[in-house]
Amino acid sequence: MTGCMVIALNGVCQSTVFNILQDPLKLADKKFEQTNYPEAIELYRSSLAKNPNGSQTQLKLAECYYQMKSYEKSVSVFNSYLNKGNALPEKDMFYYAEAQTVLNNYDTAVSYYKQCLEKEPDNEVISQKIWRLNNIHYLYEDSAHYSIRPIAVNTTFGELCPVPYQKEIVFVSNRKETELFENVNGKTNAPFYQLYIVPKKKDTTTQTGAVREPKGFARTLKSKFNIGPVAFFDKGKRMVFVSSSERTSTKGRTLGLYFATSMGHTWKLRFALPL
Repeated sequence: MTGCMVIALNGVCQSTVFNILQDPLKLADKKFEQTNYPEAIELYRSSLAKNPNGSQTQLKLAECYYQMKSYEKSVSVFNSYLNKGNALPEKDMFYYAEAQTVLNNYDTAVSYYKQCLEKEPDNEVISQKIWRLNNIHYLYEDSAHYSIRPIAVNTTFGELCPVPYQKEIVFVSNRKETELFENVNGKTNAPFYQLYIVPKKKDTTTQTGAVREPKGFARTLKSKFNIGPVAFFDKGKRMVFVSSSERTSTKGRTLGLYFATSMGHTWKLRFALPL
């Protein structure tokens, strides 16, 4: 019995020693390839603290922040890389331009989009981005007729794809919920998108639609991964939505179209079609 205990402990010790002896950069690259950006960021930052001149590590860290939508941090790391006299590779050049666009640094963004275009003269997507930023004042002309303001639904997380349902609104969000166990998307370090519903209420002060506190919608269909957008048909008795499959294939995790029917106060899944 004692011998079994010793063998088990030896196994744990060997595993722990193996983890310690792993090259931190190789481990960081592995996390990066797995799109586990939060853990990759910590490992890359730790490596840069010991070796501030690790240019490739800086590029990987900047891309991690970009993929996490932390654009200010991404630009800061890219700037540190550029300030050392380094030139950005084409892929990172595009990420840098995109991040600068989000931060409203349009002149810098256009400059780097143009450098991307020099390497890919036939890239219509980049050409369109340059035109839009150079002519952004035209794009804002119609917006003078509209006023945009946040409503009670809005949080610092994503709220997407609102659709009317009866006298309410169903939308998709990756907001945090109070749960014992939280399923988090490793790419964004935020919860996966789920369905929410919120009643509409007339706002007499602005004559616009106001809303109350949202709650989870059709939670019998809740996915472990992303779900949405959704559409209703047959007078709201049926719906179709997109969701990530809980099974993986050789191509990774796939999306499917899921059809459900209203059964009183709950929804029952009928069938699914792979996309």
